[in-house]
Amino acid sequence: MQTAKTGFSVTKSLAMNSAKNGAIIGTKGFLLGKIIRFDNDKLITLGRDASQCDVVLKGDKISRVHCSIRYNSKTKDYSVQDHSKNGTFVDGKYRLQKGMLVNVKVGSLIWVGNDENEIRLG
Repeated sequence: MQTAKTGFSVTKSLAMNSAKNGAIIGTKGFLLGKIIRFDNDKLITLGRDASQCDVVLKGDKISRVHCSIRYNSKTKDYSVQDHSKNGTFVDGKYRLQKGMLVNVKVGSLIWVGNDENEIRLG
């Protein structure tokens, strides 16, 4: 995936080449090119408010506390929960129901607010 502004690309192989504790890989938007590793099933919260979130994002569609993600080391997948007004989307196909915890497989794309902020779960 390549962006016109920077010319930087994040490949699927980079996203899939993660430590056994899982990772969030920024593929588009504010986190482009950043890799955030999970520590032992720790919950990572994403949103606009630095006092409440581990990962701070900017954008009109980002809520103060937008969503939370946890890597499940036993099942080798992720749990994602939406806390937002504008939604969290998986693989561009469906919007998560607010407050509902959903299991998501490794390699899935997550849109935070809209398709301007995209991450891959690696």
